[in-house]
Amino acid sequence: MSPEDLSERLERYYRRSRLSFDLFLGGAKHFGYYPPGMRPSEKQARERMEQLLAEKLRLVPGMRALDAGCGEGVVSVHLCRSHRCEIDGVTVLPFEVPAAERLARRNGVSGRARYHLKDYSATGLPDESFDAIYSMETLCHALDLGRTLREFHRLLKAGGRVAFFEYTLGENGRFPEHHRARLEGVMHSLAAFVPQGFCGMLESAGFEQVQSDDITQNFTPSIAHYERILRWPYRIVSLLGLGERFPNVTSIVDVFPMVREGLVGYHVFSARKRQPGP
Repeated sequence: MSPEDLSERLERYYRRSRLSFDLFLGGAKHFGYYPPGMRPSEKQARERMEQLLAEKLRLVPGMRALDAGCGEGVVSVHLCRSHRCEIDGVTVLPFEVPAAERLARRNGVSGRARYHLKDYSATGLPDESFDAIYSMETLCHALDLGRTLREFHRLLKAGGRVAFFEYTLGENGRFPEHHRARLEGVMHSLAAFVPQGFCGMLESAGFEQVQSDDITQNFTPSIAHYERILRWPYRIVSLLGLGERFPNVTSIVDVFPMVREGLVGYHVFSARKRQPGP
């Protein structure tokens, strides 16, 4: 698949899913984090996931971060407001850039949140531009994951940190091929997100202090919430043969049983770029 083909496929998927993202997630494109024993609202859970991201990156005021696959700016705007950092967001979807810019203006952070139509695997930005780099459920779209990680390593300052919040496959290899084919239609690099294997890829790209945190139990109430909401729309869409027109509806309901069976999980991967020795 060429980069142009992938971009076209992603644009088709996200345009068709835009209404459900706006209606149910307030424009966000990520799930929530439910702390053990707590039942926050779904909006609070999504904000808690974003706070966990800030903790993994050790964000402080004045830091500059790259949002790799920024969507319509929901995460970057929230972090700019809550942590007073600067964020450059990149996306291959043309309609997302003006939407993100509008959101930044409405929230008074347009001076610190900037958005670019770029492929995060080949940004063309200068070396060592960022203190932190992150993705929120978007790295699975990478056409060449190794190349993408090397690009992040190039862009990151020495001592800078990365954090990737991603769906993962179980280590035991019992993932059915028909499920894999269905998911990889959009999540091109999903097969690489077996936790141990992806950690090895981070190390091969030059990162150190690589850590993998399994937060599947904290993510599961969030996807279960949306599965309950979308169960009946899914049946109607399936009956009418309209699954391709409503891909987000079908994907959530399709993936939930895989989560329940332990075939799909959710991990946070974090690492640091090595600092030069004395």
